[in-house]
Amino acid sequence: MGQIGEERHTLRETVSSLEKENKSLKRHLHIREQEVVSLVKRLAGEEERLKEGIQLRSKNQSLIAEIEQLKTKLDSETDLRIENQHLRDQILHETNEKNLAQAELNNLTKTFEEIQVENKRRLDQMLSVARQKKYASRNWRTL
Repeated sequence: MGQIGEERHTLRETVSSLEKENKSLKRHLHIREQEVVSLVKRLAGEEERLKEGIQLRSKNQSLIAEIEQLKTKLDSETDLRIENQHLRDQILHETNEKNLAQAELNNLTKTFEEIQVENKRRLDQMLSVARQKKYASRNWRTL
């Protein structure tokens, strides 16, 4: 019977030891479960941030493409502005030349009119002198 008692005692100690070990393992398991839950939450957050990052990269790429399109459009508009400015300058130059030519034409017209008036005055004077001579020669023959 002594041996059975000893065996019982050994079995009780083993059971007690196994219960302690079971309790310790349950504690460790609970801690590991909490760590797993924490990791799952962290990974879910990181996955969400990763999705946001991917969306932001995609949006960034589309914005870069849009910026490039706007740069191209701006460059072509700048080229058009430069061309328009060149055309404006050319038109202004041609307008100035036209105005100078018009002023010269006006001066020539005025000079021509003055010459016509002077020629008419001289012609009238010459006709008057010729009439006087004709009249004088008639009068001289009748004397």
